[in-house]
Amino acid sequence: LIFSTVNATLGAAGTTRLVHLDHGADVTFSGVNFARGTTSEWGGKGGGCILAQGSSRLSVQDGRFDSCFAKGLSAPGGAVAIEEASHATLSSVVITNSGAYR
Repeated sequence: LIFSTVNATLGAAGTTRLVHLDHGADVTFSGVNFARGTTSEWGGKGGGCILAQGSSRLSVQDGRFDSCFAKGLSAPGGAVAIEEASHATLSSVVITNSGAYR
């Protein structure tokens, strides 16, 4: 559990993904915001702010995603991408100014 009572923000300068879960990771973010994450893996994975893969479990509660982008031929999920038998639960989450594009 990663918890913030002051709505802390994990941010990047638009040059990297913020969080990559793999190998069955089980992570919960509560009260945490994510900003300016970007991935540009051409033909690869999406999720500008968070990528969950490899049977991982992700939960985000009471958070925001802003300016998260996935760039690439098949890069899904501007804010969050869930792949390879992973699961995600988002509750009370706001996503703004985010997207996936070629």
